[in-house]
Amino acid sequence: MESFRPELVLVSAGFDSRNGDPLGRFLLSDADFRDLTMFMAEIAHKYAAGRLISVLEGGYDLNGLSHAVSAMCIRLHWPTDCLLSGGGSNMNWDRVEGNWKQVMGKAREKWGKLSNDDIEVVGGRRDQLVGRIQERYGIARDVARSRPMNGLKP
Repeated sequence: MESFRPELVLVSAGFDSRNGDPLGRFLLSDADFRDLTMFMAEIAHKYAAGRLISVLEGGYDLNGLSHAVSAMCIRLHWPTDCLLSGGGSNMNWDRVEGNWKQVMGKAREKWGKLSNDDIEVVGGRRDQLVGRIQERYGIARDVARSRPMNGLKP
């Protein structure tokens, strides 16, 4: 690395080597992916002014894939819920609803087309939020559900 000194670190992030993947059949854990990501981030920091691009290229156990990619996000200091698209099963919507007064400012920032009335009506309920996003942005319900809900965790 010293002699090469890359200006950019590009990672082809395949997660089919994760334990439980039906194709890879390797034994890497989420902790291993965190460690590998930290190694890449250290190289990027030392040689490439922190410039690192990671491109997803494999992983066929969707549950395991989400955990491994989340582990990578944690190491890159992205929000820990960066991949909970649609506020997936790991997102505690009861907690969001119970803390809606604290969370609604974040929702207002994230979805600028939602009015104050929309935000009030949602009240932290996922189905209401998805419906309002669908209406205001003119998108299909499944697309609205898949929109990342990062930044909403109380």
